[in-house]
Parts: sequence; C-alpha cells; structure tokens
Amino acid sequence: MTVYYILYFFIISLFFLSKTNLKIFKNKILNITLIFILLCLVVGLRNADMGNDLSGYIYSFKHSKSLSLIQFIDLYGNNYELGYIIFIKFLSLFTTNENIFLFFCSFMAMLPIYLLIIQKSDKYFLSILIFIGLPSFLMLFSALRQSIALSICCYSIIYI
Repeated sequence: MTVYYILYFFIISLFFLSKTNLKIFKNKILNITLIFILLCLVVGLRNADMGNDLSGYIYSFKHSKSLSLIQFIDLYGNNYELGYIIFIKFLSLFTTNENIFLFFCSFMAMLPIYLLIIQKSDKYFLSILIFIGLPSFLMLFSALRQSIALSICCYSIIYI
C-alpha cells in the first residue's frame, strides 16, 4: 500500500511543479514519460510471487528457452494467443530472468495507455490518476495477457 501512496505523492508533486515557473516541469511529454517510467518500474520489478497466475506465465516463459518456436506453439497454442507466444519466445532468446520478463510485459501493457494519454488527454495528470485508480492498473500485476490486450483496445479507441 505504501507504494501506491508514493506513486500518488509523486504524481501530485509533479502536478504542482508543473504549475510553477520552472520550464522543465511544463513539458507534457516529459511529465507523462517520467510517470510511466515509474509505473513500469513498480509493476515490472515486483516480486514474482505477486499475482494469482504469474507462476504459470513465468513457467512457460522459462520453458520457452528450451523449445523451438514450433514446439512451443504446439505445447502452448491452446492456452496462449499466438502473438503472446511469439513475444515470450522472442524475449526468451535474450534472457530467462523473470524480472526482465515481467518488466517487458508491463511495458507492453502500459505503452498503448501512455501513447493514448499523450495524444488525447488535455488533463493528463487526471488521466494518469484515474488510470492508477482503476482496477485495470491492478490487473497489470497478475493478468499479463489480458492487460496487454486491454491496453491495445484502449489505444484503438482513437481510430474509431
């Protein structure tokens, strides 16, 4: 819970700093980027035991290193989407560290939200506070595939 208080304190502090005469804090993209880097670090560098179904995701990620892409698709094709399978197989070519895996999953889930807020939000501090307060942010901690899919759907709103 302390982490959430720190997140809210950081965002609110940045909001008040953006209202000062300091030019560096008036940059919308810089402010949003700082906040989303912090969010990615909090979600991505968490303990791997946090979340209901993380153990299955981490097991399949570590297991993907020893299999070819075709074998991995055959084994997990009924459980996971093809895009997710390719994503974790590609990531496993570089590392089997579970924290790096969680970090990249959180990055992939937050990138569309980050782009959406940059492009469409005039009151971006409020948008970020609402995002953190919604259950979809908490979903980033356990439902990896669903949170990536939800953020892509949210980003696609701008094309409707």
